[in-house]
Amino acid sequence: MASPALQPIIHKLSRELVYGGHLAAIAATGIVLSFVLLFNLTITVQVLLIPYLLCQVIYAFNHLFELRFDTETNPERSEYVQSSSSKLLLFLYSVFLIATLVFTPIPAVILVLITLLGGILYTTHIKTYLSAFFAGLKSVYVSLFWSLPIFFVPLVLGSSVTSSYFYLYAFLFCHEIVNTTFCDIKDIDSDRKRKVHTIPVLFGKEKTLIFLHIINALSLDILLIGYERGALPVLSIFLIAAVVYEAGYLIASTNMREKALRTLTYVAVDGEYLLWPLLILLGRIVLKSDV
Repeated sequence: MASPALQPIIHKLSRELVYGGHLAAIAATGIVLSFVLLFNLTITVQVLLIPYLLCQVIYAFNHLFELRFDTETNPERSEYVQSSSSKLLLFLYSVFLIATLVFTPIPAVILVLITLLGGILYTTHIKTYLSAFFAGLKSVYVSLFWSLPIFFVPLVLGSSVTSSYFYLYAFLFCHEIVNTTFCDIKDIDSDRKRKVHTIPVLFGKEKTLIFLHIINALSLDILLIGYERGALPVLSIFLIAAVVYEAGYLIASTNMREKALRTLTYVAVDGEYLLWPLLILLGRIVLKSDV
């Protein structure tokens, strides 16, 4: 238990970590780092910094754009955005991202710009307009774009894009579908008012959780098939723990109230990807191997 003097500091830091987008942005770096470790590639500044900055630019823009909706459905984040210098942070993150891209190979820069454009279009058009007409479009769209960092690894490091990356893309895509759709559960009321046809809006919480368990199980199949066919190294087997992790928070959320569900969403979903590089490192220790 923290002392009374430290409690306000810890509370402020935790709010900054979660509502400031840092946890989600660090998670993006965790994804990229896990695959660098998986293939025993070189860790560079670009590999660590660009995913973080890219996510912060997209999240800062999204939080500012959706502030008027968050007041009712996500008061904790709304309060944080209103009390912070979000516009200044968006500018600074953008400047740092541009500065970092100057030293990055052109193919990787193009991929970053495509992902950035996709993130902005999601906020301005996809979520608000197109998702009102196409059921589940939001989850598929977000997952397609947030899985692209898989290819950032070989592009920035100058290595070959092999079949291994496509298996990992499919594996990550399934996890992004689960995470993105799970995040939509807390927004059912606001999305219903805005006529955004997310999977939870259409099918409700209970059926959505069943669907997510199926997608999570599918990701396990993809991982095992990739390993069985020799496309993925033996270290990838340790990512099975990520499948167990997702099943755990899906089960835990079943009877949660709204505020507890929002907290679980911000911490558990983004926190998963922080575990991935640790799982690969654990695999190296257990197997005493780099591959």
